[in-house]
Formats: sequence, C-alpha cells, structure tokens
Amino acid sequence: MLPNTTGRRRIVVASAVDTLGVGLFLPLSLYYFTISTQLSLTGIGTTTSAATLAALLTAPYAGALTDRLGPRNMTVLSNIVVAVGYMSYLVVHDYVELFAAVFVVMAGDRLYFAAWPTLIADISDDDQRDAWYALIQTVGAGSLGTGALLSGILLAGEKAQQLDLLIVFNSLTSVLAALLTLSLRVPLRPTGGGRLGGKNYAAVLRDRTFVRLLVGQALLAAAWILPGTFLPLYLVRSLGLPAWYAMVVFSFNYFLVFLFQLLVTSLFHSFRRTRTIALGACCFVVTTAVMAAAPLAGHTGALALLLAAIAVYTVGEMLCVPAGNAAVAAHAPAEMRGMYMATFQLTGAIAFGAGPGLVGVLFALDPAWVLVAVALAVTLGGLAVVSSDRALVRTCGDAAGGSDDV
Repeated sequence: MLPNTTGRRRIVVASAVDTLGVGLFLPLSLYYFTISTQLSLTGIGTTTSAATLAALLTAPYAGALTDRLGPRNMTVLSNIVVAVGYMSYLVVHDYVELFAAVFVVMAGDRLYFAAWPTLIADISDDDQRDAWYALIQTVGAGSLGTGALLSGILLAGEKAQQLDLLIVFNSLTSVLAALLTLSLRVPLRPTGGGRLGGKNYAAVLRDRTFVRLLVGQALLAAAWILPGTFLPLYLVRSLGLPAWYAMVVFSFNYFLVFLFQLLVTSLFHSFRRTRTIALGACCFVVTTAVMAAAPLAGHTGALALLLAAIAVYTVGEMLCVPAGNAAVAAHAPAEMRGMYMATFQLTGAIAFGAGPGLVGVLFALDPAWVLVAVALAVTLGGLAVVSSDRALVRTCGDAAGGSDDV
C-alpha cells in the first residue's frame, strides 16, 4: 500500500538521492583513509570509532533544535553539514583532522535521524504513517544497494582519485537532497521551544510508555549487528567460506527490503504496532537459531541456511522499523516530537557503535554466545514493547494501530 504522496514526492526523491550517495561511499569509508593517508589501520579505526561515539553527544541538541526550528529546516541543515564533512575527508592527513572530519559527518547524521522521522510524521496522515516510513525504508534500501553495487564497479582501479570522485558525488547528492527538501511545503505544527537544556528531556524520560518503547528498541537493536558485524566473521572464521559471500548476503537483505517492505507493512496494517514489533522480535530469534545450525550443514548447505536466516531477519526488520517509528510519532506530543525521535533513533546508533566490541569479546569465547546474547536481548525487547501496548492505546487511540481484538 503506497501512501498518498501528492505534493510530497520531493521528499521521496530527496531520500533516494541522499541514500544513493551514502551507498556509494559507505562501504569504502574506512578503506579510503588507508590509501589516502599514511595513517595506520588501527589508528584509523580507533579514531573513527571515537569520533562516532563523540557525535552521539549531539543527539539531544539535534532533537531540541528540530522542535525549535522545524524538521524540514533541520533536515536541510543536516544534509549541508554532512556535505561539508565529506568534503573535508579530502584534506585529512593526521588523526586530529580525521577525528574532526568524521565527527562532522556523524553529527550531521544525528541531526538527520532526529529530523527526517519527525518530518515524515508532520507531512503524513495519522493512518498512513506506517506506509510512509515503509516507503522511505524501501527507497533507502534500493538506493543504498544500488550505490554499493556502483561503488564496487567504480573501484576497479583501487586508486585514491576514484574514491575522491565518490566523495565529491556523495557531497553533491547531499546538497541536492537539501534543495529538494527545502522546496517542500510542510504543515505548521505546535512548537515547544526545544530547550537545549535537560528540562524537556527530563519530561521525555518521565514518559513511562515511551521509556518502555525505548528500552524495547534498545534491546531489539542488538539484532542490527547480525548482518554487518557478526556475519562476515562467522562466514570466514567459523564456516570457512570466502569473505565475498558476506556481500552477497548483505545485498540480499537490501534486495528483499526494496521488493517487499511496502507489501509487508500493508499486510500488517490492521495489527497493533506493538504486536507487529513483537512479531519482528520473534523473527530475530528464529534468525539466530538458523544461523546457529549453519555449521552443521556443510559449505553449500551453510550458505543456503544463511540466506534463509537473512530472509527471516529481513522480515523482522521490515516489521520493526516502520512500526517503531510510527508508534513513537503517534505517541509523542507534536511540539516535542523531535526530542522523542532523537532519543529513539539513538538506540540504533549505540548498537552500531558498541556492537563491534561486544561481538569481538563474545566471538572470541564462542560464536554461539553472540547468537545467544542477541536472542535473549530481542526476546526481552519484544516483551518490553508489548508491555506498552495498553498505555499506547490510551494515549494514541486509533493512532496506536490495529484494534483491540487484533
């Protein structure tokens, strides 16, 4: 089911353009600095992680500014900040410059992930929010997958100059996305002043219903480490498969989201969002079980099982992501929606930041411990989300999704 995009198609095009540029460069971001600078791989990785984690501190300000200045303006600003950050990659020579450049890009990301879900909530009708988030998820998957494929083709020569062109192109797509978003007409909504202090965020964290959703999302975010962080190690070190298999499986995830996200969201439109998310959590548990069985199946069987696992994982992702965003958008007071969204989106960023370290520790003990930990986390996450069900119905009414008997 497609949402009504009349008068709002530019935001869809902006999302496609922006994520195409990200897809072109994202798989190569760490590699770029290994050939464009004289810095060590360990130093590059450590500095990049430090800058990424430091940028998380800007999330509260991003949410407050979204409520103060409006989500459209903040989405535009985030695109410009990211464009400047990527262009600064071209002049990185030492660790200080590397930290600064990555920090600017990641700070722009925090602005973006506070602003765009709030913008979608503002331009969509209450009964179409899930479909809107599904549409943006679909467009993003298609553009990211296409960008990643093109980057592989363009990198045939493995020259820094070719990557420089990708950086310039990525920056230009961010600027173009900013211009498209700036031209979008957005309905007026109440503004709460978005204080940069902690008072308004204290109100957000006193919202027990939201905190349940937040805790649930934080635990469910453990699943995000499976395709990108855990799977490459598992394929090579545990299953003895070539490393390029990871890209095949990763692309399969993008491909499935692009093809089926809108269909899945439409099929579950009559379900409560909390129950949709809980069903997604069940999919993640099944994913860990199928992955755990892969070593018993031989090389060919292992690849087949991993593709099946990623298919189930992708269904879980397609259930959880739009429903989670829509649930928060429906529950949050309009004048504080930016702060709610900034806080909610922070859970994924923390998972991606902390995931590699946790996977490294548990994988060294036994790869199975990673799968056990993820299964336990997502189970508790699903239960936390379900515990907010009745409270969401009281605060959102019909906007909670579904009906009392579903």
